[in-house]
Amino acid sequence: MGTQIGVGVSHHRNPAMAGKEAVAQAMQQAGLTSNLTANLTADRPDFVMLFATVGYRQSVLLQSVRAATHQAPLIGCSGAGVIVQGMADESNFAVTVLLIKSDEMRFIHGIETGIKASSAQVGEAVGEAISRSVDRSSLVKNVQNAQNKTPTEAKALFLFLEGLSPNFDEFIEGLRRRTDLEKTIPAIGGFAGDDVAIRETFQYCDDRITTDGAVWALLLGAVKVASVMSHGCVPIGEKHTVTKCDRNAVFEIDHKPALEVLQSYLTQAEIDDWSIAPVMLGWAFKSDQSLEAETVEAEREDNRDDARDATMIRAMAARNEQASAVYMMSDIVEGSEFRIARRDREKICDKADKMADALLAQLNSERGEPVSPQLIFHVECVGRGKLIFREPEKLSLINHLQAKIGPKIPWVGFYAFAEIGPVLEQNCVHNFTSILTALY
Repeated sequence: MGTQIGVGVSHHRNPAMAGKEAVAQAMQQAGLTSNLTANLTADRPDFVMLFATVGYRQSVLLQSVRAATHQAPLIGCSGAGVIVQGMADESNFAVTVLLIKSDEMRFIHGIETGIKASSAQVGEAVGEAISRSVDRSSLVKNVQNAQNKTPTEAKALFLFLEGLSPNFDEFIEGLRRRTDLEKTIPAIGGFAGDDVAIRETFQYCDDRITTDGAVWALLLGAVKVASVMSHGCVPIGEKHTVTKCDRNAVFEIDHKPALEVLQSYLTQAEIDDWSIAPVMLGWAFKSDQSLEAETVEAEREDNRDDARDATMIRAMAARNEQASAVYMMSDIVEGSEFRIARRDREKICDKADKMADALLAQLNSERGEPVSPQLIFHVECVGRGKLIFREPEKLSLINHLQAKIGPKIPWVGFYAFAEIGPVLEQNCVHNFTSILTALY
């Protein structure tokens, strides 16, 4: 049978119709029938991913997709927009569905709730669920499944987290404690989004919807995974040092209250409405390892220094005015140096082009000849969409990227509040970043 993959999209405002339409398109591309009276064994997908914006009544949308896919296993989340071939839609009514039917790969999936209270505990619960579901040998070496002959080596972990509150470092540390991995399985995904109202995000797993959870799917099988990323931010101003922090809470910068230091970089609108600040302003941290192979940008420290320093972008998740503190989306080490960074249109476009080149180079490096991916999974920061680009500019950027990699490859993704992807052998959370993952 091999692998059949399809992606569908809908903009219908009726959630029941939107789900049905998106599934029908995906079924057609995958070469499956969407007729509910058909042979379910032959035409039921093996796995489904669902991404949608928040204008829909989420429960009705999910029920529609579940019915149209014959109750196939499903995970996904809400986003600030969805991305497919030839389209990047950040309206309130957009849904995309990915269907996979394969005897070469399989997914084990689940959901855990309570991430707003404790990212670490939810990470541990996910790790325990993975350990219960998968023989430990599958996490460290290639094993043949006796029933279907499908290799069961774990290749990637798809993660979609509640979008407003998680500490990713606490989550991933908890996960690793409970899985006892001998090697890092690449984590791919993002933090769920909404319409940038910063109110509520949704995570989906089978028939369940939560606003306080983590959904996951472990990919196993005879498939290879390649990821590249790019942020396109420009550091501004002088260097700063984090002088007092507690995990992801930063209280002092340069021995001054954190909010006092940051105020000089914020516009009055960002000061008055904090929901604007996290999508406009990032912190650029110098990495302690060379990340060039992962296409994380190496930026010049300043005009007087020709040394190229790899940087990773971190966004502010929340503020505490009483404590003059800011909360980041991952842990910050006391003594870390950083510079404030803002997005740059030209650099985003330039780095996106180089990101496509880097992915193609990875795909072609093994055999020395072009390799066509079976799927491109795309996670794009909400701050790289309509918040910085006019609609024609945004679509031109996405279309150029897709044309360069392959205009007919199934392509699915969403605009996230934070992006999850591997850097060398470490799973990291990113901000203002685009991450492309190819399955091939």
